[in-house]
Amino acid sequence: MKKTIPTLTRRQRYWLEHIQACEASGKSMTEYAATEGFPVQTLYSSKNILIKKGVLPLTKKLKGN
Repeated sequence: MKKTIPTLTRRQRYWLEHIQACEASGKSMTEYAATEGFPVQTLYSSKNILIKKGVLPLTKKLKGN
């Protein structure tokens, strides 16, 4: 069975790139958002949308613990 890749909008691709960069940086989402100059809530919201679309896996990993 072939897995279908969801179509992403330009904005969703933009946030996907930031989420991937955040994960690669090893920083928490709060630290990464502060460094990049945008609200952390925007990063969390975008991540949740991408999880619901099946682009990102649902994770239970909590940074800082």
